[in-house]
Amino acid sequence: MKKANRHYLNIIKVIVVALTLFIQISVIYLFFVLFTEIGAYSYFIIELIGVLIALRVLGSNKKYIYKLSWTVFLVIIPVSAIVFYLLYGNQRFIKKIRSVEDQIGTDLSFGNQQNDHIVDQLENKRLKTDINSIYNLSKYPVYQSSENKYFKLGEEFFEDVIEKLENAEKFILIEFYIIARGELYERITDILIDKVKSGVEVYMIYDKLGSLRTFGKDEVQHLTDNGIKIVAFNKDITKIYRFVSYRTHRKIIIVDGKYTYTGGNNLADEYINIGSKYGHWKDMGIRVQGPAANSFIYAFFKSWVLLTQSSVDIKKYVQEQLPYSGIEDNIVVPFTDEPTNDLEIASHNYMRIIANSTDYVYITTPYLIIDEEMISSLKLAAKSGVDVRIILPGIADKKFIYEVSMAHCLDLILAGVKVYRYNPGFIHGKTIVSDDYYSTVGSVNFDYRSLMWNYECAIYAYDSNLAKQIREDFEGELKLSTCINEQYLKDRTLSRKILNGIFRLIGPLF
Repeated sequence: MKKANRHYLNIIKVIVVALTLFIQISVIYLFFVLFTEIGAYSYFIIELIGVLIALRVLGSNKKYIYKLSWTVFLVIIPVSAIVFYLLYGNQRFIKKIRSVEDQIGTDLSFGNQQNDHIVDQLENKRLKTDINSIYNLSKYPVYQSSENKYFKLGEEFFEDVIEKLENAEKFILIEFYIIARGELYERITDILIDKVKSGVEVYMIYDKLGSLRTFGKDEVQHLTDNGIKIVAFNKDITKIYRFVSYRTHRKIIIVDGKYTYTGGNNLADEYINIGSKYGHWKDMGIRVQGPAANSFIYAFFKSWVLLTQSSVDIKKYVQEQLPYSGIEDNIVVPFTDEPTNDLEIASHNYMRIIANSTDYVYITTPYLIIDEEMISSLKLAAKSGVDVRIILPGIADKKFIYEVSMAHCLDLILAGVKVYRYNPGFIHGKTIVSDDYYSTVGSVNFDYRSLMWNYECAIYAYDSNLAKQIREDFEGELKLSTCINEQYLKDRTLSRKILNGIFRLIGPLF
């Protein structure tokens, strides 16, 4: 059931592509074989529409490779590309809600001013630059967490979550891309229902597409009947362009405003290695402690108000900022990224860490479908003598997307970046660690969908102990992984080169 849900979006895209290609071939047949005046005229009109849309795309502020991909397909196969663009490339939804989100953000603002009492006392210039960059892009301030804890497995992550949920006293906020029936779901929802009975407020947001066929009306009704406030993101499946293209991919759990969790884990059994179809499922997460929760509380209720059109007194959920300890450690900036924000906060965060690395930068990601800017950042770091390593899954959950990921490896490998496959199975964690201090853990994949289209979240941290934990975990993963550099270069046949070019071109469309 989970596997069917996981591939549901791909099935939709395959059907759309197949139908539109059939129409495209039929139109070409009418034009070239029958060559009727009507056929020729119709094809000219379609081609003209494709060119006009391509000009519109070229005039947008999106990345160059994204614009190039759409332009090529709109001109070469206009029928298929126009339909595909209307479903997946059109930003009507974004334009419609941007102003609404801005107003909600203003109404909910609890003081998103930078915590200058921390910034002013920092001596590390690189750290200051990172903090100011994130704030100027997103308006998410810096905090000092009383403790940052890294989880190298979903099993560890959820055991800690469950412990904190059982001790919740005031409120619980939960947002997941996937919620799926199973042992983990039953265990956590039983706790949530008990907590509601004891007076704890529980709010939940889930993605309708991500949870399709694994979490339905019966489950929602059961939770609602037991006092849990729950809403679906993009719940109207009839609005197909919005339903398919824009999703909340965030993973957020907040308990009493004291404990904040994020990472790659969803609320499903495979994340604790029950019923995984892709070998050992490795996912990572992070917990921060203290008022840093405020940023995710703000982001959560911003989405909640947008989805429910209700009002929220956010002041009763946020925590007061703690005095700065004077020690440059446990510094965190929780932030989110949205398709309504064209500044690509997560992408810039990743590139900044990569570009400023002097010793090493280690990355884990399930997908590697990145633009030329990100590729250039990684190549430049490697060429500068930085030890750049990336671990990808050994067993793919989406084989086509995996091939697209591999097509983006060639330039990196030639520049000296070491790319690995995680042999035991599927690595789903999204982590980056650099120079024993700098790290980011969150929901953001190294792919176009996460970096451009999804609602995402992550925590940037300056913490030597946290960085050490992530690095040690990464080095442990390396022992279980195979470096693909040499073999990949040997496999560069002509057909492989052609496929790589095609995959690189279509990458931004997915």
